[in-house]
Amino acid sequence: MLQYRADGRDGGELEAWEPFDELDYAAVVAGDPHQSGRLDVGTAESATQVGIWECTPGTMSWTGQGDETYIVLAGRARITDPAGQTYEVGPGDTVFTPKGDTEIWEVTETFRKIFCLQNVAPSRAAA
Repeated sequence: MLQYRADGRDGGELEAWEPFDELDYAAVVAGDPHQSGRLDVGTAESATQVGIWECTPGTMSWTGQGDETYIVLAGRARITDPAGQTYEVGPGDTVFTPKGDTEIWEVTETFRKIFCLQNVAPSRAAA
């Protein structure tokens, strides 16, 4: 069983992850966002991944590499879905995103989430 504290800091430190522009499924739209995280279940090659992800302010386009359920621990973001609907998310919100959806993320305050990715395509990094 995994047990997370509200701040998500009890399972180890986060490590810097690849810059968005080095990923074939993401691109920076505005600002200079940086991501970090850790995997608590699975590896970047696993079909199921669970961990913590954090991102500094900025705007990026992102295509989901798996079905993702996440709980926001800290920070704020505006997320625009493929239909053009915009959602504001913050601490305590729980969100589901289907694999393949391309969203625009505008992180307005350093964002931290616990995530569970399922049905991840092989050779895809987590987040």
